[in-house]
This record gives sequence, C-alpha cells and structure tokens, in this order.
Amino acid sequence: MFYHLLPAFLQSSDLSLSSFQMDQATPSSAIAKRKLVTRFLKSKQTKPTICNTNVHHQEPKHRENPDENKKEDEAIERNRATMAEAFITELFATVSALKAAYAEFQLAQFPYNQNSIQSADELVVQQFQTVSDMKQSFLTKQIEYTNPQFTLIKAEILEMQSLIKMYKITIKKLQLESENKDKESLNLRTELDQIISNNKLMEKKLSSIGQYSVMDTINSPNLNLNAFSISLQYTVRSIRNFVKQMVCEMESVKWDIEAAARSISSPQITFRNPNDICFSFESFVSGQMFERFNLPHFDLLKNETTVVGYNWRDQIMKLKSSNPIQFLKHNPKSLFGKFIRKKYLKVVHSKMEISFFGNPRQRRQISSGELPDNELFESFAEMARRVWLLHCLAFAFGSEVSVFQVERGCRFTEMYMESVTDDAFTADGCLTVGLTVEPGFRIGKNVIQSQVYVSL
Repeated sequence: MFYHLLPAFLQSSDLSLSSFQMDQATPSSAIAKRKLVTRFLKSKQTKPTICNTNVHHQEPKHRENPDENKKEDEAIERNRATMAEAFITELFATVSALKAAYAEFQLAQFPYNQNSIQSADELVVQQFQTVSDMKQSFLTKQIEYTNPQFTLIKAEILEMQSLIKMYKITIKKLQLESENKDKESLNLRTELDQIISNNKLMEKKLSSIGQYSVMDTINSPNLNLNAFSISLQYTVRSIRNFVKQMVCEMESVKWDIEAAARSISSPQITFRNPNDICFSFESFVSGQMFERFNLPHFDLLKNETTVVGYNWRDQIMKLKSSNPIQFLKHNPKSLFGKFIRKKYLKVVHSKMEISFFGNPRQRRQISSGELPDNELFESFAEMARRVWLLHCLAFAFGSEVSVFQVERGCRFTEMYMESVTDDAFTADGCLTVGLTVEPGFRIGKNVIQSQVYVSL
C-alpha cells in the first residue's frame, strides 16, 4: 500500500493531506502558477541548472554591439522562464493526478472492491514516485526538457484530465450517497408506517378496553351518570378520529380545507388558530350523528308500540364488544345497520365521495346493504357504534333524555358549556359561543355540558 510513502513525502514537501481530499478538487489557478514561477526564478538558493539538448550554454562572447548582447540575454531568460513554467505546470498536473488517484482509492473502499483498491493503490504509488522524481531533479538542479512548450501543453491536458476524473468520481460518490439516503428514507418511512399502524391498533385496544369497562357497569341495578360521561368521552374521541381521517382525505385530493369548513359553518366565525378550523367539521359530524338522539332508536321505528318494553341493556351487551363491520355482516337488517346506512348518507356527501373514491359506488353499496372495504368507512362504522351504544346507555337509565345545542353569539357560561380550547380564557373581554362542537345532554334532572368553541 502507498501509506508508507505518505509521511515522508509530506514531511519533505509543502503539500498537505487536505490537498488529497475530494472536496478540494478545483482547477489550479493560473495566477498562482505565475507567482510560483516568479519565485522559482528569483530564488537563488534553489535556482536549477536547466539543461536543454537544443541549447548549449557557452561562455558569452564579448560583443562590441550591446544590442545583440541584450537580445541574447533576453532569449536565455525567456527560455529559462518557459522551462520553469513547464516544470511548475507539470508539478501541478502530477499533484492533480495524485489527488484523483487517492480519491479513486477512497471510493473503492465504500463499497469494498478489492480489485479497484489494488488498482488505485498502484496508481497512487506511481504518482508519488513521479512527484519524488521531480523533487529529486529540482534538488539536484537537473531539469531537462527537450521541448518546453510541448511539455507545458501536455501537463495542462493531464491536469484537466485529472480534474475531469475527479468530477466523475465525485458524481459517482454523490450518486452512491443519494442511493443510500433513498434506501434509508424508505426504511424510515416503512418504520414510520409500521409505528403509525401499531399506534392505531393500540389506540383501538385502549379505547375499547376503556369503553368495555364502562359498559360492564350496566349489569348493576343502579346506573350512574358517571358511566354515561365516560362513555361520552370515548364517543367524542371516535368522532374526532373520523373527522381527522376525513380531513386527511380532503388534503390528499387537494381540497380547500378553509372553504369546505366555511360551507358547513357560519362564515362570520373567526378562528384564533388555523388548526381550530377542524372544529367546524366536528360540529357538522356530531350534529348529524346526534340528530334525533332523544328519540328511541333515533326514530327509526315509527310505531311507538314496538319500543315499549325494549331491552336496552341486552342491545348494549350484544354490540359493546363486537366489531361493527362483523356485526353488520351477521345482522344486515338490524336497527344498528339501518342507523349506520342512514347516518353515512347524511355525513358523507356524494361530491365528497366522488372526490375521495372517483365514483359514487360506495353510496349505492351502502344503500343496497353492502359494506365498503376502506379505512374511511371502518372509522365511520366505529364512530356510529359508539354513538349507538351511548344512545342505548342513555335510555337504559329509564329517564327522559334530551339533547341541547348552544346558539352562536350566546354568552359563555360554565354551568352548561365547556370550551374545547383554553387559549380563549387568556384574553380579556366577554366570551361568546362561536359554534357548538359537541352537544350537551339532559338525562332526567342531570345536565352534561356541551362542548363549544369560544370566540371574543
């Protein structure tokens, strides 16, 4: 390997290790060369004896004409300058070739290629030897060029070839780095997708476990309002999960989110935070899902005699631990199935469905009793299951059930309202309701606060 040559070479020359780095591959400056040539000619300590086979140095003859003596001296000086420039240019070209060889050696190691490493190692050693020979000829003052002009042109061509080689190596190195970055990015994206998928599964499990524990209390003879409140929290969470997925679908098809939000809520509402605009979608979805919540079975059964004596607890027990999709497959004509079909057609507009899926086929499937196979419908079915269970739980109390919403512009009061954001309370002034995000409930004489977006 060439490493044993490197310390001695650097110690006895002005070259540094950084001159071999790939990022230093820039063309040699012509001005720098000229300055080096000038110093080369002015240096008395290292002034070489330049030997040219075509030029014989003889003792200058005494000429009576001083002009001829001056011309001869100028010719000798020009020849010395040309040869010095040729030497310096050849040195620069050799160093450029050495840098290219070293860069090629580095590239051959990543990925490891034994044949390329051996070839590059031999080339580096060869270039070191060339520089060493030039150094020796300089110290011994034996610089010989038959044709300095030819040597000068040849050296410049060699330097340009070395620089082109350096650029090619750099391009190849950048391509390898880009490929590695792409692979790394792909792996990270795969890991991220896996993490997101696992988080969704864990969220479903945790959410389901929480609701199951609440629903288990229906076996006790005395139901309490706390069970309804906790169940409502899980229901609201499922509504927000659906809204989040719906907004993501809108963004994926390049919808104007703000314009869509304004179309379903009052355009006069001023949102303090751009992310707060999602409360418009949540307000719309919850409003549709809780419509007729105060009527048994959401008024799906027009004949009231069929409601008398209905076992609400039995309905909860059947659905509380069931997957809504699987339940619908086994019970397509159930009241829950009718509820899901009716609410889906109200919440998901036909234009939205065409934009998301390219056609309204999903609406026809649901209307005919079929079940679409996509994440949006799965999220909607889970939300509908939670709302249906909450409805059954409310009527299991045996008390009168009612739902209320707060009109826009009403004064905010904590007795009946709860703000979905905290930043509104940091401002001075009277707080008013911008919109109702989640409705409030009255069960008998008990009141559960509505969730509202507060404006100033």
